[in-house]
Amino acid sequence: MLIFNKKTHFIYLSLLLLFSLPLPSVLSAQELKREVIGDLKDVSNKKYQLGINNVKYSEKNIDELGFILYDLIQKKDFDEINGIIDNYVNHKDHDKGLVKYIHSEKAMLNKQYDLAISLYNEILIHKPNMLLVELKLAQALIYVKHYESALSIYQSIKTRYKGRISIRLTEFIKSKIIDLENKNHWQGTIKLGSSYDFNLNEASNNREMYCFRSKCMNSSNQSIAGGKWHYYTSLSKRFPLVGNHSAVLSLGMVGVEPMKTVTVRKTNIYVTGGYQFDNANTTFHIQPTLEAKWHDNLYYNLSLGGKIATEYTLNHRVTLLGNIEYKNKTYPYKYSFNNGDKWVYSVTGTYLINPRLMVFGSFYGANRKKQYDSDSYVQYGARAGFLKVTELCDLLIAIGYKQTNFKRFDAFLNVKRKDHNGYLNSQLTFDKNKILTFTPSIYFNSQVNKSTADIIYSFKQSEVGVNFTKKF
Repeated sequence: MLIFNKKTHFIYLSLLLLFSLPLPSVLSAQELKREVIGDLKDVSNKKYQLGINNVKYSEKNIDELGFILYDLIQKKDFDEINGIIDNYVNHKDHDKGLVKYIHSEKAMLNKQYDLAISLYNEILIHKPNMLLVELKLAQALIYVKHYESALSIYQSIKTRYKGRISIRLTEFIKSKIIDLENKNHWQGTIKLGSSYDFNLNEASNNREMYCFRSKCMNSSNQSIAGGKWHYYTSLSKRFPLVGNHSAVLSLGMVGVEPMKTVTVRKTNIYVTGGYQFDNANTTFHIQPTLEAKWHDNLYYNLSLGGKIATEYTLNHRVTLLGNIEYKNKTYPYKYSFNNGDKWVYSVTGTYLINPRLMVFGSFYGANRKKQYDSDSYVQYGARAGFLKVTELCDLLIAIGYKQTNFKRFDAFLNVKRKDHNGYLNSQLTFDKNKILTFTPSIYFNSQVNKSTADIIYSFKQSEVGVNFTKKF
């Protein structure tokens, strides 16, 4: 079962958030260390090791002390290193490269990746064929998202050390090359599913009728239940520029096919593209957006705008995400009263309690301007939940509340409309039980909307469904 350091883009895209964490290596850090050290051992190391005894550090020769320091580096015992390194540095024949390596490893431990990269490069300038240092440098470059530089190092290692390193280490290097090359390939998601909605028409089930100026209306006396088919597909590609900078292009389509005529067929097509910055703990996007919608195969609206999104990893437990988006929406003449601007924003925080349990919370809002103030509104809300990974499945639970305040009294409704909406989202994902390479999931969503325009806009709605998702 996947654990959180293998969940890289979402607290489930279909419901809530976006965030990324590094993919796991084929070899663990300790396994890699053993493989590399095994390949790099030479006779002199063995000679020094045999000579080590219980003599005090100050009485050891420089070679013995250097070997002890190297051994302590592998154990990450920097307290012990700090106690003896001054002795080593004060010796006129000390290895400056080893001292730099100690400082670089300490920088890696403290997540000072830029400093570590600088030190690794200094070592390789004087000793260019040190496999362990080259691998460490590539690892540090991946942490700061310099993928092209890391790829170049792995490709160079594969060529220069061909036939001279273990099969397992060779396979590890090949896997890293594939992972890094894939970052610039087209990537995508396909999701197919079906759901059953117990209130397709959002009926209030209220027998009362509202009449105004000789016209009468209600929502619908009885809710109508029925099924829907739905699909989602997306494609994205990264175009590297230099260092942490890149361009990104994304496009996709979302659709709903109702099984009953009480609801309409809906199709959304979107295209986004723009600038992206990545480093060890920050991701920043700024991109224009275009979205077109069709209802029952007829053009419904066009949205043009832009989006700014950022993600910041405070530490290994806490991640913060922010998002602001603007759209200018235009409709055909028949629906032109909906023309206007829409602003959407959100702030989200996630907290990793342990490798299998994460909690999250967010605040969000929207400001929609239409042709009439009685149709324009301000919305704000909050949600919270958790994601639990078990051996059987991944469980997502989220609850939320949003309030929508319309800006002016509506003469037709004879009320200034205000809606209160509470909702629940839940989903079970079965990562281990793929069906024809698709990952199955089942979900249940429920909401209650209470409006001051009660007869028309108050309703309860529940939906249960299944999805099959494939990423490539």
